[in-house]
Amino acid sequence: MRKFLLTSGVTLIVVGAAMYAVGLYDNSEPTGGGANIGAGILAVLGEALGIIGLCAVIASGITTLVVWLRKRPSARR
Repeated sequence: MRKFLLTSGVTLIVVGAAMYAVGLYDNSEPTGGGANIGAGILAVLGEALGIIGLCAVIASGITTLVVWLRKRPSARR
């Protein structure tokens, strides 16, 4: 479970960062008439995916810490 959380979290962070970067790149080009709505939505969704991925990585770290603390000899008293 910990490896799954870590792998999926890192994957979500990478995909979210890529979506965010593509959204910013698309929005930097002049469209001639106004804002590029699709690029803005892509950037916002990429940011949301990155935040979800960060939460998964933090959850993986917390579960790893809990398992490590339970395996310590001082916790077996």
